[in-house]
Amino acid sequence: MAKAMHRVAVVYDGVPRELLAVREAKDFGLLITPQPEDNWLGSPAGQAAPVKTQHFSVHPATREGATGTLFTRTTVLTDGTEAKAYKYVAQSAHSLFSHLYTKCFPRLTDKYNLPCRERDVVHEIGKFSFRDQTTMVLSVVVADPAKEFPKVGGTSLHTLRFHKYQLGLYSSYLNVPADRDGSMIFFATAPERVNGVIQEGRRHEDHLSIEPGHLSDFILESMKRTAASVMTTRATLLPEDAAHRLLSTPLWFHRHIVDLAVGRVERRAGLQRPPND
Repeated sequence: MAKAMHRVAVVYDGVPRELLAVREAKDFGLLITPQPEDNWLGSPAGQAAPVKTQHFSVHPATREGATGTLFTRTTVLTDGTEAKAYKYVAQSAHSLFSHLYTKCFPRLTDKYNLPCRERDVVHEIGKFSFRDQTTMVLSVVVADPAKEFPKVGGTSLHTLRFHKYQLGLYSSYLNVPADRDGSMIFFATAPERVNGVIQEGRRHEDHLSIEPGHLSDFILESMKRTAASVMTTRATLLPEDAAHRLLSTPLWFHRHIVDLAVGRVERRAGLQRPPND
């Protein structure tokens, strides 16, 4: 019998919306399925292409006699094209502590509706509405079960524990409303393969596990990068003055919706408050 699917969700305008789903494989590896982006920007023609499915897998891999961890992102397009990207975390057999991806979500439309299946386990990590005028941002970290996830300013932490791995889900509310576009960052260590063909690109060095003390800066930087990517995309659709105002907006990340609302009031009043509190 297949293991239960763990579904990570938020309640948006009173409706449960799925952010990602996780299933543990028979060999205790993980299959992680986020809701895919509408378009893939890595096509050989340099144009956006519609995405059908996207998932990540996490499992042990051996190189040069040492056991590490291989993260694989598989993206399948509506025309059948398959793109694979890889991240290898060296020497991590019993010390894994690594970032998987960060996603800045678009508006949570019906596409994100939470499936209802009897054996599924639902993990609710937040609640907000369209009137909150915010964008959900999520960073996913994979670690050895013995590791302890540190707190990261401006985020809430939720953990999912499995036999061989655990996931740390760092969620935050951005002070800019969501729109049609989202953005995801996955730090690969090798050029992408499209239908098995290696794409041109510089091969990065294999990653080592992140020290827990360095995770906070890493997570916040990845959130800023995904948010900035979304803002840049939106700006291309606006008149020059409006685009400049949008790109000049300071980005603030908040742990809870109530913090987001209070922060807006204080900033309008000219009060000083640390960003990402």
